[in-house]
Amino acid sequence: MNVILSLAVFVGLGVVLACVLKRFGSPEVLSYILAGLVISVCLARFLPKGFISAGDTVGTVALGFIAFEIGDTFRLKNVREVGSKGLWLSVVQAVFTYAVVLLGFLATEALHITHLPDPMPVALFLASTAAATAPAATFMVVQEYRAKGPLTNYLLMAVTFDDAVGIILFDISVVIMRIILRGGPLHVSEMILGPLREIGLSLLIGAVTGAIMVVMSRWFRSKSERLLLAIMIVLATVGFSQVLSVSSLLACMVTGTLFANMAVDPTSTFASVDTWTVPLLLMFFVFSGVDINLALLPKFAVVALCYVILRSFGKIFGSWAGARMVKAPTTVAKYLGWAMLPQAGVAIGFAVIARSIFPELSYLSTIVLAIVIVFEIVGPLAAKRALFGSREVAPEFLKPSEKATTPS
Repeated sequence: MNVILSLAVFVGLGVVLACVLKRFGSPEVLSYILAGLVISVCLARFLPKGFISAGDTVGTVALGFIAFEIGDTFRLKNVREVGSKGLWLSVVQAVFTYAVVLLGFLATEALHITHLPDPMPVALFLASTAAATAPAATFMVVQEYRAKGPLTNYLLMAVTFDDAVGIILFDISVVIMRIILRGGPLHVSEMILGPLREIGLSLLIGAVTGAIMVVMSRWFRSKSERLLLAIMIVLATVGFSQVLSVSSLLACMVTGTLFANMAVDPTSTFASVDTWTVPLLLMFFVFSGVDINLALLPKFAVVALCYVILRSFGKIFGSWAGARMVKAPTTVAKYLGWAMLPQAGVAIGFAVIARSIFPELSYLSTIVLAIVIVFEIVGPLAAKRALFGSREVAPEFLKPSEKATTPS
């Protein structure tokens, strides 16, 4: 097959599987990953040489747009509505989850439960992916059951800011991983100044491209012109970030934040970008599915199991601790962590970036994708359990006995 026909197969199989599996309640992301797995097993030998490796470029660009759209959630109006409680809760549960997974894997290595080729770098990477949540899966469950109440409000706040915290933790982890894998003495000053330098440069790139986008948007008025402007700016932000070897995720998130707060009518632009990125994200997830190495799954099955247990513990108890700290309602402390379990795009994106920076850690993609499949199945069910447990779903979804105890 030539390149264009191969792209047609990727998109077509992804759409078909999504339509079929949707009838069984499967999330779209899971369907796309499974489509990639089918292509990897059945059609890999028919694909053009080097075609699969192009998935890294697709992934990097797709992640730039994901981060740009995350920036839209940081509008000052939203931050004021959320207040300091929602922000602190998001930070506490994300950092707690990061710490639990990091220390947990160092403990499993010490106890010889897991046998990682590069224990410390891999533990840092897995910890940073654990902090991120999949907002789309959570939003879908909330919309499906028309949930309203304190838990729902805090949940929407938490998943909105959760990925931003995860991106910062990932950037810090990557710098430390680079120092460790490079070898030589490990200086505390380098571990502190290295991440600060990379984060500072990422913020600067995002601020410059965001300001340019705000100014140019005054001349570009139509939807098509603004969409082209957004595509140009995001690609430029990703490109400059790669040239300087800093985080394109953080830079694009800053670009989106500045545009969302300073531009005139940014909502229509973000809506156009959201529509335009649908086929891009589809190909990103299908390419990710192709990357799954089935031969490695048995070898890293224990690692994946430990990750699921550690991340679930971190999210559940981290959310409980954060809720207690900000004096949130009891239902929030009890159920928020269960609703924070879904995981998808950002975690896969971290794996793509890590593989491009550290080729020797390419096996991480298989681990992360196996984990994502588990959380894409379990996560929405856990979120549903949390909303029903808190009695915040619409009355028609409750049993008569449950309606009697539903708070008004």
